[in-house]
Order: sequence, then structure tokens, then C-alpha cells
Amino acid sequence: MTRPDKSPLRLVLSQTHMLVLSGFAAVAAVTPRVAVFGGSGFIGSRVCQTLVDAGCDVVSLSRTGEAPAWASEERWCGRVEWRQSDLLSDRHPPLGHIDGAVSCVGNMRPSPRWESGSFFGLHWDYEAMVRENGLATDRSAAAARRAGASRFVYLSASSAHQFAYGGALMGYVDGKEAGEEAVRQRFGDAAACAVGPSLVLGGGRYAGLQQAYRALVDVPLVRAQTRLFKALKSGVSTGWVPQDAVGEVALTPPSEVGEVARAVCACLLGTVGEARLAAFREEQRAEYETRGILADKERARALDFCFIDGSDQIRRVARECGTPSLLAAAVAGGGLAAAGGEVVAAEA
Repeated sequence: MTRPDKSPLRLVLSQTHMLVLSGFAAVAAVTPRVAVFGGSGFIGSRVCQTLVDAGCDVVSLSRTGEAPAWASEERWCGRVEWRQSDLLSDRHPPLGHIDGAVSCVGNMRPSPRWESGSFFGLHWDYEAMVRENGLATDRSAAAARRAGASRFVYLSASSAHQFAYGGALMGYVDGKEAGEEAVRQRFGDAAACAVGPSLVLGGGRYAGLQQAYRALVDVPLVRAQTRLFKALKSGVSTGWVPQDAVGEVALTPPSEVGEVARAVCACLLGTVGEARLAAFREEQRAEYETRGILADKERARALDFCFIDGSDQIRRVARECGTPSLLAAAVAGGGLAAAGGEVVAAEA
């Protein structure tokens, strides 16, 4: 009878082979697949890039279905599935199974229709903005939930922005609030998150303006002036009103697009700790109280879910929780893939 070869070299080669196979299996098991709605856009494309660099498999869905021109020659671009879908007409976009999703879909462009008597003829269509910010987000969240996503991050607008810009932009504000509510309804407060910037620059867009703007407003004197004005207005009968918040938004430093993308990915991949989120909620509670809307926000349970509010919180999350090494470690740990939900039946 032939005896099996148990030479040391053969054993070492066999064990090495098994380790390599195990390693490939482990990688396949923990690599999360993420859908980015609006992935061809200014912010969405940077979210795709950040997720790819962290080790995720990414599918982008947009009206064009194409990579943006700035990224067409980039190496990471070839690792994204670019698919075409219009959420307002396509209730079942081509996703396949996914573990998480991000929505960067939104619109605050004025209507192309000229309106006499308005500001330089500009007109914002209320119903169109609610549809393209609210309904589109609800449909993206529903599609992501059906496809098995366990977590959803929505690119909204800062609470100061929402408080300040009513009037002509009320459709945008109501649409963003409807989008937040839709994501929470679809995923629950524990698995839903919103990131709310105001002005976003960078990535070659108005580079000189970004530097000049930040140099003008991101200084201690301007910050102190805003805090003093809010304190003074909070003590009078009128309080801090939306007209005051317009000035606050104008004096808020812009967010850099790369930092917004990293903050979004940090929320999706779970690198933002609960202690930090609790501190953010206290900041938000104080702001809501200053604006006289705390009771309304508490009734809406607005403090019950993850909301990264404004450029300061976004910058802190990006720099402390969204570094490339932290995001890559989160992907390697398999947290999002391990938490992936089951694919649910399509809605009628």
C-alpha cells in the first residue's frame, strides 16, 4: 500500500495553499457592495471614489449612467459600475444585492421658466423641488431596502440652511425634510443617517473662491460676532428668526467636497462613535432652542437619529473618523457586509 507523502515541504505547501484560499474567501465575504444614488454628481462622484479607495465594491446610479468628465481617466473610476436610472420614472433601479447605500440626489436649481415680477425672473418650482429632493430620496431608500441594504446615508442640508431658506426655496427645504423622514421610515433611526452641509466647494470648482471665502469667514472675530449676535437676539421677544439665519449661513465656512465625502462614508461604515454623536446632538439641541423650534424638533424625534449638521461637524467627522486608514479598517473588518439585510420582496 502506497503511503501518503508527508514530507515537510509538501505539508508547508499544502498549508500555505489553504491559507491563501482562506484569505481569498475572507476578502470575498467581507467586501461590502454599496450603491451611490447620484454617483455621477459633484459630491456623489467623490463618495464613489472614497468608497473604492476604502475597499468597497460600488455601483453608481444616475440619469447619465456615466462617470463625470473629471474622473474618466482616474484609476478608481474603472472599479465602479456606472448604471443609468431615473428615480422619478424607474421604481426598480438595477441594483443587485447591496449592503449599504448613499443618496446624493437633490436639486435646488431654479426653474427654466421665466416668471415676471420675480427676482431677476428666477423662479423655483415648489412641486418639482419636493419631488426631486423628497420623492426621489424615498424611492432610492425603498430600492436600497429591497436590495438588502442595512444602512443608508442621505446627503441633506444643514439645519441652519433649512431654517433660513424658506420663501422661494421652501420646496427645497420641505423636500430635504421629506427625504430625511423617508430614510428614517424605511431604515429606522439606528440605520439611517443624514449629513447636512450648506455651501460645498473644492475639487477644482471655484478653487480661488473657496480659499478667499474661508479666509474671510473662518476667523475667530467673525465666529465670535455670530455667537454674540445670536445671544443678544435670543434675549429679545422676536428671538432668532430665519432672516437672522440667512446672515449666519452666509458667514459659515464652506465645506470642502472631499471632507463631505469622507463624512458620508464614515457614517455609512460606522466609524463615528456614539459619544461623538451624543455631543453633536447636544450642539443641535442648543441651536434648535436658540431658533425657538426645539419643541417641534422633539415632537418630530429629530434628535433620535444620526445627523451630522453643518460644516464644523462635517469637518470633525472627516478628519477624526473618516481618514483613509479608518475607513479601510472598517471595510476590512466586514462590519457593513456582516450587517447586510435580507433582500425583501418588491413593492407593487
